Amino acid sequence: MQSEITLKSPIFALYVLNDFVIVASGGGNAKFGVKNTLQCFQFSSSGISASPVSEQQMGNDVPVYISGLPSKNIFCISVNNFSIFYSISKKGDFSEIYKIQSLPTANEDLFQSCLAVTPTMLCTGASNGNLKVFSLKFQNNDISAVDLLKENTSAHIRTINSIIVIPEKKILITAS
Repeated sequence: MQSEITLKSPIFALYVLNDFVIVASGGGNAKFGVKNTLQCFQFSSSGISASPVSEQQMGNDVPVYISGLPSKNIFCISVNNFSIFYSISKKGDFSEIYKIQSLPTANEDLFQSCLAVTPTMLCTGASNGNLKVFSLKFQNNDISAVDLLKENTSAHIRTINSIIVIPEKKILITAS
């Protein structure tokens, strides 16, 4: 274990999930020759692993935001027009378990910009200011989702950059 790591590509998002640091990095959607990756590093009070314990190549997909559910060992990433849920093992291996399309299409100007996940809800923000809210149900590693806002809901005139959900107080905060 060491106190720091150096990556060869820009970092898009970081998330600490129990004993792991999830890192989304890469060259973006441009063709700079830097691959987009999702990496998992072991993390403890004595430091962080020098190299990832697991890694997934994302191709041209740019993972821009990560949120998670530590109690379920699950994290979720924003990629283009999708939210992708992953389960993570005690060794740090992760696998895709569910994918939700939050936008009809994605391109350089329209993409999912952020998300927040709770044990009962997924909220996504988009580059066009639209907000989507899904009700979630978890059974083991199975997830079902229901779109609570059947229409695209314009919450901002610019990109939504952050979402905070406080379920017990029924509060949803967005920022652009």
